[in-house]
This record gives sequence, structure tokens and C-alpha cells, in this order.
Amino acid sequence: MDRRVVGFAALVVFAAVTGVGGKAVGMPPNVELLMPFVLAAGLVGGPAYGFATGFAIRGAYDVYLGWAGPWTIMTIIAYGLTGAMAGLAGSWWGMRKRSEIVLLAGIAALFYDVITMFAGELFFPMSIPALIIGQVPFSVNHAASSMLFCFVLVPYISKVVADFNQPVELRVGVPAPVCVEVENEGG
Repeated sequence: MDRRVVGFAALVVFAAVTGVGGKAVGMPPNVELLMPFVLAAGLVGGPAYGFATGFAIRGAYDVYLGWAGPWTIMTIIAYGLTGAMAGLAGSWWGMRKRSEIVLLAGIAALFYDVITMFAGELFFPMSIPALIIGQVPFSVNHAASSMLFCFVLVPYISKVVADFNQPVELRVGVPAPVCVEVENEGG
């Protein structure tokens, strides 16, 4: 199996399990450990890899938590778009310093929250002011925790993602011919 496929699957499962573990120890609402994995994937792998990773991580997370429902469509697309945004930011501006990663994490968390806030209105209709007022405490938690977790984790996760995305070169040498002297016993 391709090393990149195994790396992608491992990243998705590990991120989702880590996120669920955070909920198991009582993290407050919208304090999630998913963003460092999504940002690292986008920064290292580019927009398409970032989208696929964000999409898959959020989907696996919702399934593991038992939260999967019609709203999962909006959350997986929103995290996918967040990963793609990280990939574009990495392609355009580099985004390798911790200060840049922290800024990107805050913007990415707010980007995700705005998408899910307006898409969530489809499931829970309310006025725009009520949506915004209700979203503010969750967005503060999400942005602050994403910035902290990304500051600490993205440099390390990025190295792992980069290692899995390197093509593997197997150098197989052809053995040198071996001369074997055979004595003829009969003649």
C-alpha cells in the first residue's frame, strides 16, 4: 500500500481519536484538538490535501463522538475548506514561523465558525443578530484554543506529515554475477 495513503489514514484516525480524547477529559465547548492536524496537512500537502484531510478528520471525529447527523455535512465541508485555506496560505506566503501559524490558526478557526454559523441557520433558524451573539463565546474558545494548540503542535505534526508524503525510494541492487567453478567428475 502507498505510504502516503497509510500516512493520510493514520493522520485522520489519530486526529479524530485525539479530538475525542479531549472531549473525554472534559474540554469546554469548541475547544478542539483538530485544527493543528488540519493546518499541518494544508501547510505541508497543499490545498487539495488540506481539504481532504480536514473533511476526513471532521467526519471521523463526528462519527467517533456519535455526533454524526445532517449537520455533519456542513462541518466536514467547513473543515475541508479550512484545510484548503491553510494550503493556499502555505503556498502563497510560506507560513512557517510559529507567529504566522498562530495567526493562521485564529483566522482559520473564525473562518470555520462563520461557515458553520450561517450553514447552521439552515437547521436552527434564527435571526442574524441572535446567530452572531450566540456564536461569540464559542468562537472565542475555538480561536484561542486553536491558536494555542497550533503554536505547540503544528511544527511537530508538519514534520510527520512531510515524512509520510515523501516518495519512498527503494534501491534494489542487482547482485553481481557469481562465477562458480564446476569440476567435471566424469571426464
